[in-house]
Amino acid sequence: MSELKHTGILKSAAIFFAVLMAHSGAYSEPAPLWYVVSSLCYNVFSGNALRYPNAYPDKTLQLNCPENITTTCDIDKCSADISNGLDVEVVKGTPASTTWNMEGATEAASPRTGINQIGKYVFNEGVTFVTYTAVDNLGDGVSCSFSVVVTDKQIPEISVPENVSIGCNDRVPSPHTTLQAFLNAGGWASDNCNLNPATFKLESEQKSNSTCPYTITRTYQIADRHGNVGEAKQFILVEKRTEPVMNEQEKGLTLKSGMANAITSTALGGPWNDGTSWVGGTFPLPGDNVIIANGATISMTGSQICNDITINGTLNCVANTLQVYGSWVNNGAFNAGTGTVEFAGTSNPSLSGSSATVFKNFRINKGAVGNILQINKDIQLGGTITFTSGLMQINSGVTVNCTFNAGFTIENGAGIFINGGTFTTGAFPIDNNGLFR
Repeated sequence: MSELKHTGILKSAAIFFAVLMAHSGAYSEPAPLWYVVSSLCYNVFSGNALRYPNAYPDKTLQLNCPENITTTCDIDKCSADISNGLDVEVVKGTPASTTWNMEGATEAASPRTGINQIGKYVFNEGVTFVTYTAVDNLGDGVSCSFSVVVTDKQIPEISVPENVSIGCNDRVPSPHTTLQAFLNAGGWASDNCNLNPATFKLESEQKSNSTCPYTITRTYQIADRHGNVGEAKQFILVEKRTEPVMNEQEKGLTLKSGMANAITSTALGGPWNDGTSWVGGTFPLPGDNVIIANGATISMTGSQICNDITINGTLNCVANTLQVYGSWVNNGAFNAGTGTVEFAGTSNPSLSGSSATVFKNFRINKGAVGNILQINKDIQLGGTITFTSGLMQINSGVTVNCTFNAGFTIENGAGIFINGGTFTTGAFPIDNNGLFR
């Protein structure tokens, strides 16, 4: 029906109604014409033929968007999986369609028809703006918005090149001044989001004694673009020598068990690098055998190095790197956190104990494929798994279970030997350039 026809009907109806009222037997004060016309319009055109913005106040749509969300990245990811608090609430009216749109750090949109809720979603690091829009049967729409802020709080992971052992009269190697030089020397750095190579630096260098023998401790540092800082320590052992010295490839930093100092924790333990946490008041140095007493808890506050390690109590790695040049015995509890355990040196140590060990990030760097890490107790691997050199031998009755990984690499000169044991992985690729026997 056209607008002209509507107008004609309204005028006719108004005149008819006015004449009817004028000739009515029961006289009363005539009603205003606007009332007559509007009342008649409402009764005649009560469907969708005419639309009046305020005719149906109960049909007006109203939405209630979620509150703004602030969260942190999931471990080892540059995103956050949010599973609740993302759906819009319709507090008034009945929408014909509800859609959503994301802009900013995360770009996405729902179908343009139907009733759509986000439910759960993986949001990228940064700020994402989410807008819901609802439209009723008359085509009127209403929108509301909220933000999702995902921040990165995870510190970068950094591992130093192998430690150095030199004589008193030998030249002390220069520190690494660039990240590339650090990596070329065998160092390693990674971050869940965005590493900032320009922040790499030698944070400090300390000398334990003014005369030989002494230990130089170099602390390297790197940050990501959010300012989270990771650090690792490299040790240079300067010692007196009276006989020909093997080179680093031949010797590493591994000492024979009978020659290494045994450093045992106190009954309660404490921070690794605090002398009060250890019997005798001296914390372990590289090359020492570490024993964590039953009932004691040792927490790493930085990256550390040892020869053999025996865990009868609890060791908290947190987000640090522990280099082990000897054997690993776990009779207690190892809490990996987001840290890294690296089996280094050129010896043939073993991994054993009464407790299965769950590692987060795991590396083998044993110099050559002929240097073997014997696995004599069940272990579980996750995070980043890297075999740079050396062989992991899984012996009979033992299970190595890879439940999750952020990258599994076996380089040339490294490998896995399943010697009667079991090796289980999930559905993920392994970059194998070495031996798999």
